[in-house]
Amino acid sequence: MSKSWRLPNGEYTSNANKMIRTWKRLYTPIEKGLGLQVVAFDPGIRFRDKEQWNGSFDLTISQAERVRSLILENRKLKKALKIRSDK
Repeated sequence: MSKSWRLPNGEYTSNANKMIRTWKRLYTPIEKGLGLQVVAFDPGIRFRDKEQWNGSFDLTISQAERVRSLILENRKLKKALKIRSDK
């Protein structure tokens, strides 16, 4: 019996690389956009601040998808308007 992993859309895969790529596609914009680090995933995603280890929080998949979408749209808008970030 082969091992299988759940993907964010609820489907299963026996391909570990596909599982990791699919989850990373969901959480990487959130990590980079908000300065967070993923601690765990499946069924939701647990994040912590990159700079501090004193707390974490969870997002459901649907919440993570909405946050990811907002971050990506904000990046596109900044690029379209040629707005630089404050950093």
